[in-house]
Amino acid sequence: MSTDKILGDQYRVGAVIGHGASSVVYECTDITTHNRYAVKVLNKAQVRRLDMEEAFEREAMALKSLTQCAYVTRAIDILQSTRNYYVVMDLADRGSLLQHVVKTNGGNGLTPAAVR
Repeated sequence: MSTDKILGDQYRVGAVIGHGASSVVYECTDITTHNRYAVKVLNKAQVRRLDMEEAFEREAMALKSLTQCAYVTRAIDILQSTRNYYVVMDLADRGSLLQHVVKTNGGNGLTPAAVR
C-alpha cells in the first residue's frame, strides 16, 4: 500500500509501523479531525488461503465491542476493498507490548525472545 493513500474518504495512510504474519500496520490520520490512528491491513486472498476469515471477523467484532478497556486498542472503523480488509484502531504510540514488557521487567533477564 502506498503512503498518502486515502481510505474510505476519511483516513490518510502514513508510514509502516509494524507487521505480522498476515498483516501490515500503518499509521493513519483522520483527514477531518486530524486524529492519529493505526490501520491494520490484511490481504483478503491471504486471509482466505490461511482459512482465517472467521478469525478475522471475530477479532474485528471483539475489538469493536471493547470500547472501555484500558488494555486493548479500540477498533475505530472496519473497512474493506476488493483486495484488503482494514481495521482502523487506536494508535499505541509508545511502542509495542513486547517492548513494554521487556523494558518494565526490571532487569530480570527477560529478552524479546523469552517474551514471545
